[in-house]
Amino acid sequence: MSRAGYQTAPLPSPNMPPGIPYIVGNEAAERFSFYGMRGILVVYMTKRLLNRGGEPAPMTEDEAKYYFHLFEAGAYLFPIVGGFLSDVLWGKYRTIIGLSLVYCLGHVALAADETRLTDILGIVSVVRYPREIKFFNMLDTRGVGAATVECCDLLLPLAGETFGSSARESDVDVLRRKLTTSSMYRQLVDAGGDPDVFEAYLQLFQGNPVRRAGYGLGFDRLIQYLWGAHDVAAVIPFPVDARYGLAYAVAS
Repeated sequence: MSRAGYQTAPLPSPNMPPGIPYIVGNEAAERFSFYGMRGILVVYMTKRLLNRGGEPAPMTEDEAKYYFHLFEAGAYLFPIVGGFLSDVLWGKYRTIIGLSLVYCLGHVALAADETRLTDILGIVSVVRYPREIKFFNMLDTRGVGAATVECCDLLLPLAGETFGSSARESDVDVLRRKLTTSSMYRQLVDAGGDPDVFEAYLQLFQGNPVRRAGYGLGFDRLIQYLWGAHDVAAVIPFPVDARYGLAYAVAS
């Protein structure tokens, strides 16, 4: 025994050393988490990433490389934190099992959509989404490399995202740069759209750098949650799009 009270050798036993399950469990978690994510991360970000509307919004190769290397840097940096927790606070076994479960649960959260999250957790508030999946006019979070934006969404069981809010960027030069580098702008140009349609919006901020914020409420979604309906169509008494009004009237 060491002076700190830790064993320095396994106890004599004819059976398997008791530390083996911890080692095997940690190795399995590492293979599942680190190497699995390392293998698919860039492909997912450049080929499969969607925006909040479910439309393709892949990152550029440079953006994907940034997040890939950020992920790898964090994976190699955080063992320093784990070593501190192990040696000073929790001990090695609690640290190994506890943190292994944390990052496995993190992957479960990544795999679950918002409906499953609210089924498990109830009402969920999500703040500071990644910048790439939000609208270009949202204010970048300062001090973290503009990787996220200052926003907050409230997810309700059954209904999903019901409330949304964000701070708005007020610097017209920053707004223009964010617009022209956004996936939405690239899709507009690729589809033959006129990029000048945003010019009137940008002119609102020319010489008028007032800090702004806004929020939105999906009233139908709120009623869906309060009513306990599994489909939002069940709480809409009339068509919300005039293009379908005639078909709705005929069907009725």
